[in-house]
Amino acid sequence: MLEQIFKKLNIPLEVRAAMLDIRSKHGDLMELQVLLFNESVLERDVVSQVKEKAEELGVHRFTLALYVLLRAAEILYEKYREKNIDEQIFWNSIMDIKYKLDECKEVHDIWGIFVLFWYPGFYRMTRFAFGRLQFDLATYNWDTYEKDGMSVKKGDPVLDCHIPSSGKLTRELCWDSYRRAAAFSGRKVIICDSWMLYPQHIDFLPAHSSILEFANDYDIVESTDKSDFPNSWRIFGKHHKLPPQEWPIDTSLQRAFRDRIMAGLSVGDGRGVLVVR
Repeated sequence: MLEQIFKKLNIPLEVRAAMLDIRSKHGDLMELQVLLFNESVLERDVVSQVKEKAEELGVHRFTLALYVLLRAAEILYEKYREKNIDEQIFWNSIMDIKYKLDECKEVHDIWGIFVLFWYPGFYRMTRFAFGRLQFDLATYNWDTYEKDGMSVKKGDPVLDCHIPSSGKLTRELCWDSYRRAAAFSGRKVIICDSWMLYPQHIDFLPAHSSILEFANDYDIVESTDKSDFPNSWRIFGKHHKLPPQEWPIDTSLQRAFRDRIMAGLSVGDGRGVLVVR
């Protein structure tokens, strides 16, 4: 099935060759694959054990992380079938591997995965993708939210929304995802904790920004100001470690954030709630 996964995810040929080389030299590495499915294993322990094995084998840890994820996807496919979950949800969900593969190449110039900690949720089947967005089956942990006679309190089941780097972010695509996720899970309340929900974006992002459009659908219940910009890699890619004055300004988004940081003004994140009616 590995070849099918390569094709579905549009994995570059040179990456396919590297994966097959690892398989021929080191086998399935099943002891690493099973970590992704074991709910008693913490995300950081998955990362540390893959890193340790990579050092032993003389393989870059990002490259080995990719190999483990791709091979474990074969097991995950069977788990979806056992639970009679639509196959398209499986392919939509593991497509995240390709998104993060491209990010790793852009940010680190290595074909691999540098955010392995992110993946156990997919393999333990608490995180799914529906169209443009991804969602965790989660519980509400913020202050009580009330609107239109509805109340959401701590401990209530919700969907936690994530936005992968996978192209255009339109309101139509987002609402298609919200509705599909709600129908699948039976949960109507969606939360999001993201830099994209920072309320002050309205002060410096272009009016046509898809980030503003995305945020407008949420009721922002909390926000945090930050003097640094830990998410700069999402916007400036491999240049994010450069001094801000050297950041590229090829897009209006890059220009807006560079100017904001250069002016000594805050960036940050926000937490919001949305209800699918």
